[in-house]
Amino acid sequence: MMVNNQVILVVKILNGLYKSVGKISFTTDAWSDPNQRSSMAVTAHWIQAIDVKTPTGSNKKLTLRADLIVFHTLPGRHSGEYLACCFLFVIDRIKVTSKVSEII
Repeated sequence: MMVNNQVILVVKILNGLYKSVGKISFTTDAWSDPNQRSSMAVTAHWIQAIDVKTPTGSNKKLTLRADLIVFHTLPGRHSGEYLACCFLFVIDRIKVTSKVSEII
């Protein structure tokens, strides 16, 4: 089922965020379509440590990850203050506020 696959993907992304090495960086973008409907996207960027088995033992392989974590329709205008509130809502909701590095 499509919904189950989407839920599994979201869980994998969130697990990756929770287990990130160090802080998480975010990029955001907001725009209005020709019909004046506003949208906002938030992408998370983090380093993931993956255990790799080698003949001499287990090593960690660091991998840079980036995933779209939200695409949200915004009611009304997208002022800086409103976008900041939306962003804070997103990172609070997924429980990664303490791991935020920077917003670009």
